[in-house]
Amino acid sequence: MDRVARLNFLVGRGEDRDLRHICPLKVNITKDGGGSLDFSVEGKKFEIREDNGTVHNTEQPHIVWKGKGTATVDSITQAQQACRAPERGVAAEWVIHQLQDGEWHPVTALRKAADAAGLSWSTIQRGAKTLPDLEAKKEGMPAKVYWRRPPVLNQSHAGSIPEKPRG
Repeated sequence: MDRVARLNFLVGRGEDRDLRHICPLKVNITKDGGGSLDFSVEGKKFEIREDNGTVHNTEQPHIVWKGKGTATVDSITQAQQACRAPERGVAAEWVIHQLQDGEWHPVTALRKAADAAGLSWSTIQRGAKTLPDLEAKKEGMPAKVYWRRPPVLNQSHAGSIPEKPRG
């Protein structure tokens, strides 16, 4: 019976944004030693000389190995999520602004508006998931998706706490 070696690694940045890590996800040919292999990507200057004597100076990426580290898959993914949290907040605010009228809006139009605003649609979707009152529906054939945030019933009491009835 033939055996196939499977090696899956996650490469990413941790909390230190200048340091990158290679962590094993699944390794079936040996036990996992834990930790990561760490490196950074730095600029290295080069001179390129052409046959006619012209010299071009350039800076190219250069990998600098740092050795064994302590990063784990969980620490890398948590750091990535933390970096995206501000983007999700901006995206959620954008969705709130777009849907402030309480009407149903076609997602295709929202996607075009997000693109025009320079926002990634995947970030908009992640931000929208943080809004507990966002409603979605599909209509028609082929189905079109619509989003809305329900209107506040009474704007003058939107932020107040109702009193308990006396009796």
